Amino acid sequence: MNPKLLPEEVQQRIQTISETELVEAREILGETAKKMTDDELRHQIACMEYLSESWLDEFERKTFDGKTLNEKLAEMP
Repeated sequence: MNPKLLPEEVQQRIQTISETELVEAREILGETAKKMTDDELRHQIACMEYLSESWLDEFERKTFDGKTLNEKLAEMP
């Protein structure tokens, strides 16, 4: 995928993924990750984080009247 098509936050996250995170991802993904370069793995990590956060935000907005849980908590006294 063309990196210019990714949201800015994903592009930024790709740049900040540490060696420790790469090692952990390779352990979790096993054989699949062994075939990936570090750059490919960084891309996959950042995209999955972005998707999971987006999906969670969408679910929370449906559940909490258009707001995320953090937004609802911020409203509390």
